[in-house]
Amino acid sequence: MRKIKIDLDYITPGVSFIYPLFTHRGEKILDERVALSSEMIAKIREKHGNIVYYSDATRKAAIPGYRMNIALNTSRETLDEIGKTERISRTTFRNVEKVVEDLLTDLSAPFLDVIDLLKDMKSRDEYLYNHSVNVGILAAAYGKLSGKFSEEELKNLTTAAYLHDIGQRRIDSNILNREGRLGEHEMRNMQRHPQLGYEMLKGLEKTNPVVLQGVLFHHERCDCEGYYELPYENLPPYPKIISICDTFDAMATNRPYRNALVTGEILGEIDRCKGGQFDPEIAGSFIGMLKDGEYDRY
Repeated sequence: MRKIKIDLDYITPGVSFIYPLFTHRGEKILDERVALSSEMIAKIREKHGNIVYYSDATRKAAIPGYRMNIALNTSRETLDEIGKTERISRTTFRNVEKVVEDLLTDLSAPFLDVIDLLKDMKSRDEYLYNHSVNVGILAAAYGKLSGKFSEEELKNLTTAAYLHDIGQRRIDSNILNREGRLGEHEMRNMQRHPQLGYEMLKGLEKTNPVVLQGVLFHHERCDCEGYYELPYENLPPYPKIISICDTFDAMATNRPYRNALVTGEILGEIDRCKGGQFDPEIAGSFIGMLKDGEYDRY
């Protein structure tokens, strides 16, 4: 049994854990899967100090909780900076790269454990922040388990996935949160976000082409009917992977216009869209990493 340290400075309201929280003496503080409010965090800090613990008695943690919260905070800082300045600084991009490197170092658990952890880390009120982190980790997990990428390629894939939607911070929030179908004008605006993200990243010195490709092309489709209707067979694998991870996390999250689906339903939809929306080989591999008879518990 491992004792995992949690620093409350890296815990944000809305986060929950898949294990109970304890003091360093082993006194139980909080049950598992209880969403922490700012008031609860303050009370725990006041009574027990800044450091609490959980024990992963049943299985290995996919990624330490503190690392997930650092990733979430970096996502928040990055997207908020873009919202204020309409650009991303080189310093912020370096911070993202550092977070990605740390996540890749920690990411060694089975794919199912990664999915479970992401579900527990969701905050309904901060969709875009969480979505960025989740898609980055899903892409990293897929890339690692596929064994097809070098360390440098894996880092760039994960960075692209982590930043794939940064252009959305320059889209009207009324469009992003609209219930129901978007009108033609609104859809055209929404479809600008890959280009907006690409332009911000291209302005940075020596941004790797893999990162640029992943951000710009993640809404292209296998049937060549994506945002830019590009010949799909000419695209690299990175945006194709990000597209599936993006769809998986979006469908696994409650949104204003629909409820979240369970994992089995999402995989069924991804399977149905092979050859249309998604690359058949990549989609099949993604499903295979989850479809081992256990996913229907989610």
